[in-house]
Amino acid sequence: MAKEIRLYFAPKSFSSQIARLALVEKRVAFEARVVDIYKEENFASWYARLNPKLYVPTLLHGERIVTDCHQIARYVDRTFAGPKLVPESPSDLKVMESLIDLQTGIREKELTLSCAGSSGADFVRKKVQRLRDLVGEEGESVDVFKCKLKEWLALQNAVAQPDLAEAIGSEVDSALAGLAEQLTQVEDSGFYVLGSCYCLADIVWTVLLARLNRLGLSSKFDASTHPLVSRYYAQLQKRASFHQAEIS
Repeated sequence: MAKEIRLYFAPKSFSSQIARLALVEKRVAFEARVVDIYKEENFASWYARLNPKLYVPTLLHGERIVTDCHQIARYVDRTFAGPKLVPESPSDLKVMESLIDLQTGIREKELTLSCAGSSGADFVRKKVQRLRDLVGEEGESVDVFKCKLKEWLALQNAVAQPDLAEAIGSEVDSALAGLAEQLTQVEDSGFYVLGSCYCLADIVWTVLLARLNRLGLSSKFDASTHPLVSRYYAQLQKRASFHQAEIS
């Protein structure tokens, strides 16, 4: 009997989109379970038992639970049949990992919230207040909520820093320069970061470039600033998975 495959996710969540795109690229049939983070459904006791860090996404495969989006993507690639997302060549693997590191080096959550302005700050404030309330209730998940409260208080402090947007903008520019350099190396052999081979690095960069576009920062990689990155993103958007996973 086939094991149940269920993804708990939030549609607009950056990390959730990475997990969904990996599943779609591997052509894995799964049950999609939306977790409404705007209504703090990820703070519910049932979800805390499933994922004590209270993050989305969470992958449930039979009795196995995987809770980090990058780990989900790697688990999906190892576990299920379908196109390989991790190259066998040691040199290609090194390139792929370095490009994933470039993406993870960007503070995406802080970037998204800082671009949202006052609404982003209000979103954080409400999360902090809700977590304070949950800690005060002293229920079965109180220790989980205490840890999450510390995390959101740190995020609240970070978002309040006046130089945050400039600092993260520099992180983005540096990462885009690294991506452009790699695309230059493979320009004549294909559209993806390893040339003709689509891999996990393409998945995370698909989601990051889509997020930058959504935040109004597409000028950082348009045809006049990074023409190869612009061409690369256009190619990524043409993949059926981009639309099937509802990347935005």
